[in-house]
Amino acid sequence: NALRNVGFPCKVADICCGSGNFLLSAYEQLVSKELSRVIANNDSTVELIDRPSGPDLPFWKKRQILSEAIYGVDINPLAVQVAQLSLSLRLLEGCSNEELETYRDMSGNRLLPDMSKNIRCGNSLVGYAYFQYDHSAVNDIDILRSVRPFDWSSEFPFGGFDAIVGNPPYIRVQNLARYIPKEYGFYRSAHCDLVLASSPLLDKYQLFIERALGLLKGDGVMAMIVPNKFMTIKNGKAMRTLLTTRFHVARIVDFGTIQVFPGRSTYTC
Repeated sequence: NALRNVGFPCKVADICCGSGNFLLSAYEQLVSKELSRVIANNDSTVELIDRPSGPDLPFWKKRQILSEAIYGVDINPLAVQVAQLSLSLRLLEGCSNEELETYRDMSGNRLLPDMSKNIRCGNSLVGYAYFQYDHSAVNDIDILRSVRPFDWSSEFPFGGFDAIVGNPPYIRVQNLARYIPKEYGFYRSAHCDLVLASSPLLDKYQLFIERALGLLKGDGVMAMIVPNKFMTIKNGKAMRTLLTTRFHVARIVDFGTIQVFPGRSTYTC
């Protein structure tokens, strides 16, 4: 739904992308929307390819969509590599060797775009202000590998995203303090720029929502799947206030007791 009114050119991100499943879906959605646009407008600048599955965008157009529209960040370097590889392989699906060779010969470009510029390793929630909080981090490789401070403005200096999608991690405050104490200490400090970080019983997914809202363009849209309890519990008041006073909620879909993730007991919206 977040991509319903978003066409290409655009910039779509998952700020906790893991191995890239949401970004793969976003890429496929944008390819489908662009194909529909080309057919509806009879766009002569894009010559469609007849494949066994039907008309399709040419490789060069798909490559352009992938390299210019799809972005992601994750703190796990292995997950980032998997996401980069998965997106690159998806780009090649259905393309003939002849089409690929023709593109390479005529453009002089590599077949696969450098997705390391789009899918970055870092902490979406912790910026370079961390070094003001913990001066020792600059020279401590263990802290840097654990926290991985990330500066959005320098990594993606194009002024925000048209859409952000994702399924952020659900980590309650007790586990934040236990498993990532350095990061948790930063959230509780005056150096953290996230309003919800000061909530007494914060959950990490709430911080991802706040960060995503701050990374959108003025007319951007966000859709995330998160626990539904924030809508009713006392601990959710700060996020409810954030959503209702600073931003416009277009739609909330509450799945209730329906388990949308196989093998997981989560109550989501």
